[in-house]
Amino acid sequence: MSKTEKPAFPLRLTQAQRRDVAGLLPHFEPRLLLETSNQRTLQFSLDEMKEIAQACRVAVSKAPTGMQRNSLRHVVDTAERGVEKFGKGKVLARHWMMTVGDMDDDDDARNKVFASVGATDDALGLYDE
Repeated sequence: MSKTEKPAFPLRLTQAQRRDVAGLLPHFEPRLLLETSNQRTLQFSLDEMKEIAQACRVAVSKAPTGMQRNSLRHVVDTAERGVEKFGKGKVLARHWMMTVGDMDDDDDARNKVFASVGATDDALGLYDE
């Protein structure tokens, strides 16, 4: 990955969800694999996931059918969970790198650092080596 590329994270969408996102955000259409069926896991940056979630959230109330509203709600939920999961990890990693020089090999000190950014127990396991 070059310095200009943003990291990409997985977002799993069904064919119907990909079709709905393409209707709302046409600039994503080439990447949405509309010609393929079933679920696909696509790669998006955090900013792109936020854009998808926001556009779908607005479109839920304007959807012409209940099926489309349901599909859009699932896209919003999936994209927001992705942003929360991967965004928090990014914050944790940055915070870890900034504070690791100030810590001893003390689990209590490390737990305080992670608690200060709201890390959960499963996030702490990411850094146990």
